Amino acid sequence: ERQGFVVSVLNDAMMAFRPWLWVVVVVVFFPFVKVVVTSSSSGGSAQKRDDVTLVTQTTPEKLWMLPALCDRWRGPLSLALWTNESTVVPHSGRCDPLSVSRVFDDGGAYPVNLLRNVAVARANTTYHLVSDMDFLPSAGLRAAARRYAEEDVALVVPAFQRRGGNCHTLESCRRRVEPLDLKVPKTFDGLKDCLAEKKCVAFQSENSPTSHSTTDVALWLEQQQDQSRTLACFRSARYEPYLVLFGETSPPYDERFVGYGKNKIQHVAHLRYLGLRFKVIPRHFLVHVPHPRSSAKKQWSHSYETHTSVDNLYDTFVDELKRNYTQPKVRLCHGTHGKKTALRPAAAAP
Repeated sequence: ERQGFVVSVLNDAMMAFRPWLWVVVVVVFFPFVKVVVTSSSSGGSAQKRDDVTLVTQTTPEKLWMLPALCDRWRGPLSLALWTNESTVVPHSGRCDPLSVSRVFDDGGAYPVNLLRNVAVARANTTYHLVSDMDFLPSAGLRAAARRYAEEDVALVVPAFQRRGGNCHTLESCRRRVEPLDLKVPKTFDGLKDCLAEKKCVAFQSENSPTSHSTTDVALWLEQQQDQSRTLACFRSARYEPYLVLFGETSPPYDERFVGYGKNKIQHVAHLRYLGLRFKVIPRHFLVHVPHPRSSAKKQWSHSYETHTSVDNLYDTFVDELKRNYTQPKVRLCHGTHGKKTALRPAAAAP
């Protein structure tokens, strides 16, 4: 908790100073805790407040994707980098501005939600989209997000994945998907072709279908191109979409969640209890690029203790929500896997 507080204070201090190019390095020592935040930003033009920042976090080995990500996003991007090295971040003028916050890698579990909070704090726009570094956006997603974003709405960006996830090394994964611009779809028509050829599928549909099933890809493909679609209910409490959110009212990610498991689910649950509505953006999307399985995912897959620990933490978090809020506005559907047209909100408790 102290670590998260320190990073929050540091980012608040950094946000007070905004020349076009600056670097701040702060080192804080606590017993068994070391936080190093290095923040830098650059850009050829002043950042506009009425915009959407792409927020992401990563370790150095995934930075090779940054130029392609920036080429598609073409707007403000805030990156939190977990590293203990003087890593060179590939610069792309397409990310305008590009903000990089380095958090010291102390060898512990990957602090995914801490990193997300650090990057969100450096976003200087009205809205932000929190994604992961191994996702590429569709071309024009930023403009569409600006059009459909609302202050009281969590705007769902449908997620897909490029098949080829059984690669075991970074080099073999890159060989399967490079050049990214040709093999990872960036238009709606390109995605439909990729799905038809079975080279793309809905994200996690083959190993964790409830994680994104509420988005309903079949309905999304038929969705009118100029209208967002409201989600009346969630098919599963495990739903964890990627969302465009209004920055001033979006709660922080719970930094007790580290490594793999329920780190996004807890945030989506918090948004439900806050009373946000959920809508699905039309015609735009994110595509996951294959990469070797992380050490955190391996531990999650093979450790009963890790599963139990995360499940218990999530139960504690939900109990905290129930003590502080009324029932969520968007409820769970009747049944968890009903037909797409038959699902309806569960009745309110008497």
